[in-house]
Amino acid sequence: MLPGCIQKKEKLLKDRITFADVCNHLGSIYLVLHQPDKSLDFHRKALAIRSEMGNTEGMAKSHNNVGETFFLSPETR
Repeated sequence: MLPGCIQKKEKLLKDRITFADVCNHLGSIYLVLHQPDKSLDFHRKALAIRSEMGNTEGMAKSHNNVGETFFLSPETR
């Protein structure tokens, strides 16, 4: 039973990492499509997941993407 629990935990962890990556990519796509609000939503979701997981490298990437979105957004110019 314990090995099964460990495998499930590892799968859930990988799923969270993958979900954060997907949110990050969607945020980048929405930025290219000139939809900064949706871009920010997805980049912030990725940041929240990465923060919960303590993924400092991912958090740095997410913070960078949020900053880039603000920089390129017409509302902030």
